[in-house]
Amino acid sequence: MNLSEASPELLDRVAERFAALSDPTRLRLLLALREAELGVSELAEVVGISQPTASKHLAALRRAGLVQGDRVGTKTVCRVDDASVFDLCGIVCEGVVRHQAARHAALLGDGDGI
Repeated sequence: MNLSEASPELLDRVAERFAALSDPTRLRLLLALREAELGVSELAEVVGISQPTASKHLAALRRAGLVQGDRVGTKTVCRVDDASVFDLCGIVCEGVVRHQAARHAALLGDGDGI
């Protein structure tokens, strides 16, 4: 789909998804879930945050449709619900690396004439 053809409602959902990805803790949670389905307490431990903080961030990822939580006994086991998020993150990471390399090269180039 072409972005210019997207409805206002779809653009709202896209913006919500980008907002959910705008926090490094949420990215770390997603990366941990890429490796394995984990309970909230396990995720918190892997990422190095408190369980309430993990729950708060996971709720934002669930609202954005990126993570799903399933009740198993007394705990909630989380999993990635839309693996395409990793393609998006890869594209953004590559762009950041290219941008940083270009800035670094420009700084080195600017210093050559001094």
